Amino acid sequence: MTGVPRTNVRSRLIRGGVSLKPSTHEPAGGDERHSGQVRWNSPYGFQYNKGKLIPHPQEFETLRLILDQFNESSTYEEVATKLNARKLRPRSAKQWTRFTVRQIVKWHQAYPKVLESADSMPATRKKIENRRRQ
Repeated sequence: MTGVPRTNVRSRLIRGGVSLKPSTHEPAGGDERHSGQVRWNSPYGFQYNKGKLIPHPQEFETLRLILDQFNESSTYEEVATKLNARKLRPRSAKQWTRFTVRQIVKWHQAYPKVLESADSMPATRKKIENRRRQ
């Protein structure tokens, strides 16, 4: 016991050129935070870009389709069946299930501001307007 905090001893050893094991008190991906990368999955229909949520080019239209069909009083099962009939695929599965659709709908019901902020983005507004004209 030297009476000196371990972090001070550790930093002095590292500055002096002594190689040490990674600290258990620092996050393993500490560099990821500073580079703007995020270590968790983004909600369906979105992706992270420099730490901010932006609409995913392919998934956002499918997300809109899911939410529109669900709002037309369809069940989760019916929405999943319609998506599979259109040959649309979820992120990491072969086909849509009612559980996947439910999870997406519930998440977006819990966080409506994410969708509202995406709708207000200029690029997203153009896509929505084009879709309404068709």
